Amino acid sequence: MTTPPHLLWTALLLVACANESVTAPPSAGDSGTDVTPDAPESPAPADVPPLDAPEAPLAIAWSPCDDFQGVDDGRAECADVTAPLDWDAPHGERLSLHVRHLRAPAPSGRAVWILMGGPGQAGDDGESLAAILSRRDPGLEVYLPDHRGTGASTPLACPRAESPTSPGGPGILPTEWPGCRDEVVAAWGDRLRHFSTTAAARDLAALIGATRAPGDRVMVFGISYGTYLAHRYLQVAPTQSDGVILDSLCPPGGCFLSDEDRWEDGETRALLARCAAEPDCASRLGPDAAARLEDLYRRVAEGHCPMAAPPARNAWLLRTALGNMMMNAPQRRAIPAVIHRMDRCNDADRTALGALYRSLWGAQWPAVAALFAQDAPGTPLVRAPAIPPLGAGPGVGYSFPLAVNILTSELWEPADPPPAELTRRWAGTIACRGVSRQAGWQTPGWPRYRDPLADRFFASEVPILLLNAAIDSATPARFARAFAARLHAPLQRYVELPDAAHAVVAQGALADDTSTTCGRELELQFLRDPRAPLDTGCLARTIPLAFNASAELSRLLFGTPSLWGD
Repeated sequence: MTTPPHLLWTALLLVACANESVTAPPSAGDSGTDVTPDAPESPAPADVPPLDAPEAPLAIAWSPCDDFQGVDDGRAECADVTAPLDWDAPHGERLSLHVRHLRAPAPSGRAVWILMGGPGQAGDDGESLAAILSRRDPGLEVYLPDHRGTGASTPLACPRAESPTSPGGPGILPTEWPGCRDEVVAAWGDRLRHFSTTAAARDLAALIGATRAPGDRVMVFGISYGTYLAHRYLQVAPTQSDGVILDSLCPPGGCFLSDEDRWEDGETRALLARCAAEPDCASRLGPDAAARLEDLYRRVAEGHCPMAAPPARNAWLLRTALGNMMMNAPQRRAIPAVIHRMDRCNDADRTALGALYRSLWGAQWPAVAALFAQDAPGTPLVRAPAIPPLGAGPGVGYSFPLAVNILTSELWEPADPPPAELTRRWAGTIACRGVSRQAGWQTPGWPRYRDPLADRFFASEVPILLLNAAIDSATPARFARAFAARLHAPLQRYVELPDAAHAVVAQGALADDTSTTCGRELELQFLRDPRAPLDTGCLARTIPLAFNASAELSRLLFGTPSLWGD
């Protein structure tokens, strides 16, 4: 049997940044006005001083990057930089930091450092975004650092488990994880605490200091977990940058992956509540689409509309599929149609649902179907797949051990809910990829560190553009709304894209320009001049959310031009 890769992947950010076909409708929401704080900022503790001027600038020597995605004109270059493992012991053990650089076609003295998510993603996941930004803004220098522990930045890796010849190939199977964990812990021990978010933030400050020429304007752009890292950067280097973009916020002191299953459930219920206001949807699912789905799960678990697994697993499969669809703006438009088709379950519906599963998982589908079928009832579901949505898998530089290292110590509830509690939470969801449930079976045995900055907030006056989607199952908008109350400086602003999905840079498809998105246009404005007024007019031109789809999208998902199958 072919085994699906990265079934142990718990990445918080599941995004294909170059995705053009995404939607986010205009409706009531913040249009980008400045926000007045209702709570004071917490200053950095005295034992972690700001690092605006590192004592020993890093030495960087660039060489061509021949495999930079989307760029073949010789502008891409890479560097491997030696830096301290422990920034508080600068003359001790060293590690390597890898950086990709896409040179500006028309240099203007402006640069942006893109911080990818996960945790666990490396810079290679941002190459397509870098290419897009460079095309749209030829004066922009784009840098993609590999977070320490990922990619080529002294990676935390398991050579045996991730070998192409291992049982799981380059992915890590549940049966391979204990050995992988023990291998990494044996190699690094207590030194794993140096692969923290704060250490990566100090890397970023040092790298910017080493590459910035006098007079340059430098911005930092974090996406999902990258916002958590960018916020930490604001704590350790509060005045170094000229502006920071926080796209899809993971804030300190509350962005806990142990609770993500419940976030996904809440956002799905919010989406389905819209069905009652849409006559075509309400005529099929009634006034309470979420209740209709809950009843459908009961019936599927009892044997209704079997697809590719025993009844209980078939319900699990549907829950995971809908959770994946919530991460993708075009796909989430079809969620009510999936519920309707499985509820009705005629021959044409079963064919369409089979096509949907193949579309969501592609070549992995046969192995995914087998995976859902093979666990005996009552078995702890270590395999609960946090499988990425279509087109959004982790890049080659992704590090699962680095992800576990950070989530166990910084992105996990202090109460440390046991696996049984996480399973109970998961069982009450109506759409969920199972990130929390899965991670609960992976964190035991991993050494935890305590970062004094992990639950504290920044104190910085630099321009900030905070963006979030209104219905975001990976980083709910309530995090961004609460954080916006801390944005006190005149050039620190929050903009919310109503009804969009995760990663605003790819959200808000424009009705009058399908080549770009509102999120991208807002971010490009900020990158051109973070101190200039922000024009949020594109919010009114985004394609509204509706539970319908073009014949093209319906064919992609269901193999038929009719979304509802009527």
